[in-house]
Amino acid sequence: MSFRSEATIARELMKFAKSGLLYRGSKPVMWSVVEKTALAEAEVEYQDTTSDQIWVKFPVRDFTAQYYRGSHDAAFAKESEFAEGWKQLKGANVVIWTTTPWTIPGNRAISFSSKIKYGLYEVTAAPEGNWAKPGDKFVLSAGLAPEVLRQQRSKTSRN
Repeated sequence: MSFRSEATIARELMKFAKSGLLYRGSKPVMWSVVEKTALAEAEVEYQDTTSDQIWVKFPVRDFTAQYYRGSHDAAFAKESEFAEGWKQLKGANVVIWTTTPWTIPGNRAISFSSKIKYGLYEVTAAPEGNWAKPGDKFVLSAGLAPEVLRQQRSKTSRN
């Protein structure tokens, strides 16, 4: 967004705040622009939609222990463990799945959770034209790995 657009949004939000229409609640209040009134949740109808989904490979960026210093990541308790972990990840890709493919151009990072187990998987065979090639290494959530494997076996790439 441009600064001008953000400034306009901030000005309009302040108009709501000054008039007392802005408050903090537990649910959003839907507003009918046409009727100029709030809508009850039961009045809001959602159309069934089908969204495109995509699997995206993000290459693991080459980084050094300098990025580790100061990090509080429990996965690599010592720099030597970090260096060993990096060796295993070199050349790997992190696979994500999304139903909002229009957000991909703006992606800057991938989030991980210490509550989720991850694994490093290497492709040993794949159908011709598949998005995954033999020798590819992927970082996947261990819980989602079987679904990714199923997709890898059944889908061909769509360029």
